Amino acid sequence: MSLCDSCKRKRRPESKPLVGVGFVFGTAIVSQVRISHRLLKLHFEKGELTAVDGQIFEHPTEAIQHLQTIAGAYGLGRDIHVGDTIIGIKGRVGFEAAAPMVILKAHHALEKHTLTKWQLYWKDQLANWYGTLLHEGQYLEPVMRNIETFLTDSQTSVTGSVRVHLAPYHFQLLGITSPFDMMVRNNVDRFHL
Repeated sequence: MSLCDSCKRKRRPESKPLVGVGFVFGTAIVSQVRISHRLLKLHFEKGELTAVDGQIFEHPTEAIQHLQTIAGAYGLGRDIHVGDTIIGIKGRVGFEAAAPMVILKAHHALEKHTLTKWQLYWKDQLANWYGTLLHEGQYLEPVMRNIETFLTDSQTSVTGSVRVHLAPYHFQLLGITSPFDMMVRNNVDRFHL
């Protein structure tokens, strides 16, 4: 803090832009983000990430950690979230979540091909409600088990692979392949009674 010349009160120092500074976000120093491009293939079984570029993992958390080391090096998933806290005030948090950002987008693309319009609608509605209840500490509320049952059942056909293009600070989904893809004529027939 410095003293204001005219009133001798303490004032905050002016913010200075971080020009040319390599600060750390967790995975990669900003000045050392990869400048190359990379193609990835993510594989999901019943909605869970099971393989990255053909490497199969025993548990989804291992696949997520592996993807984080790859995607984080591209400076992906850095953001600031503003939201409501449980005590009713706004809160802000900075985060780095490269793997979750890529996984969420890839998973949603796969869902759009393997779920019906109404499955997607109700899954989104219940997922938001579930998140709100969980955020408010209502994990033991019995309705949470009901929502979990629906969400688990909705993932039975969410199996397949998603191709992802990684580049510095952004990524793009290139396409999906799935035995349950409803854009393939043979798979659409399974929903007609």
